[in-house]
Amino acid sequence: MKKSHLIIIAAVLFAAAFLFVSVKKQLPVNAKQNKRIMIQREERPDICDRSGVLLIGNRKRIHQNQRLRYAAVDGKFAAGLLGYTQFINGREAGQSGIEKLIDLRRSSGRPVRLTLDCNVQHNLEYVVSEIEKKWNPLHVYCATVNSSGELTGSAQRPVLDINNRKTVDGGMIFFPAEYIFSIPETWMKKLNSSGKFPLKEREKLNFHKKMNVFASEGAGKLSEYPEKMAPQFISDQTATIFHYLLAYIGVAEKKTTPRLVIFSKELQTPVTVAGKTSWLSVDVTNSPEKTLTALAEFPAADGSKNYTVFRCSWDKNSKADVQQAAAWLKKYQFSNVSTEKQTN
Repeated sequence: MKKSHLIIIAAVLFAAAFLFVSVKKQLPVNAKQNKRIMIQREERPDICDRSGVLLIGNRKRIHQNQRLRYAAVDGKFAAGLLGYTQFINGREAGQSGIEKLIDLRRSSGRPVRLTLDCNVQHNLEYVVSEIEKKWNPLHVYCATVNSSGELTGSAQRPVLDINNRKTVDGGMIFFPAEYIFSIPETWMKKLNSSGKFPLKEREKLNFHKKMNVFASEGAGKLSEYPEKMAPQFISDQTATIFHYLLAYIGVAEKKTTPRLVIFSKELQTPVTVAGKTSWLSVDVTNSPEKTLTALAEFPAADGSKNYTVFRCSWDKNSKADVQQAAAWLKKYQFSNVSTEKQTN
């Protein structure tokens, strides 16, 4: 064999050996990276209500070659609050609501517990579904907060279906903390105030502030006013549902306005309705748009009260009978829902 042939063979063998060593070194790195990606997917925490009922969990469902989170109760159950995830750069990332806050808090592994209560949430879901079905509003928002500022329920329509990703659309995701509205004068009177109140009172109620942190410690950014607000919202009488609820709780219970609490550090007892629902105010307007704004409260078995705001709006040309919707709402009573119904 010629010497030149030996040189060529030796070079080929050397190149093959070098390539083998390089690939071998790279394989553990790739395996480690893949393992890390899988851990990130598997360790995304479950989301539970205050008593431990599973709301959002992990399931090996495939949609467009992606494994997705799933809603354990119903795809629309508190969907606006819970939010949704998408795969970005190989990992599942929260895009809105609690799912996004989980990423901001870097929560992993252990379940995330909310102050939300399935019993209250079922009542809110029923109301928004009935109003949507019977009177077809553009938007329906409602939220319930208890005496200590804990968010016990939040529902809205339209809303995405977490278990049907075909409906995921950024334009269809709403959250009460982002919904700014002008407060009716009748509601201002319940705060012992009016649309033109003193500076000290404005500071106390925070309506005039552009608040971008609207949660308890560690909850992260939940709502933010737009930099340029629409003209009808530039006033001291403008708030979100949560702004007003927290301010009203402070006035009604003669204490400092509580902060909104969304996350619970430990399991809490369920909210058990222990009395009649009182409708404190139900207001209808027809200009500049048709709206139904209602405020209610009901007592709980633990001695606290739960305060609820409903806000519905229709196009000004809508033929919906808003007065009829208001009459239906006034008759509604919060009630306790069986555990069997909650988990089905």
